[in-house]
Amino acid sequence: MDEELLYTAALAGSLKLSAHGEWLHEGRPIGHPRIREYLFRHIEWHEPSRQYRLRFGKGAATFTCEDTAFFVADFRDDGSRIILTLSDGSEETLVIDSLTIGAAEQIYCTVKNGHRARFLRGAHQSLLTHAVSDTELQLSGRTVRIRRASK
Repeated sequence: MDEELLYTAALAGSLKLSAHGEWLHEGRPIGHPRIREYLFRHIEWHEPSRQYRLRFGKGAATFTCEDTAFFVADFRDDGSRIILTLSDGSEETLVIDSLTIGAAEQIYCTVKNGHRARFLRGAHQSLLTHAVSDTELQLSGRTVRIRRASK
């Protein structure tokens, strides 16, 4: 079934998701919180083109992704597991062994069946309150070593 490409950065300006989780249209931040939430909720991986895009019903929209398409906005430790709140509003359990440190000292993990997510500033700083050393955290009653990511 053919799909209609409703928006493409190459034809109608630019839509970009920054490395810090900020949506930009033609270089300017999208300020309306409901629009940002809507965009995050409609991100999908399109395997044929090997890129993230936005899905709107039968249509799709392209966007530039500076780093990751998913972000950890918050988390909580319920004593037995870490529950992440993602930028699309969904929640999932942290795969603790997926925690990595990137080249810019930013923390990442794996979400949504293998996709990389970057901890937003607030979540990153909260996670660091669990640090017991430069590369270890105390989470859910266990010490977790965070490895360096390879690019």
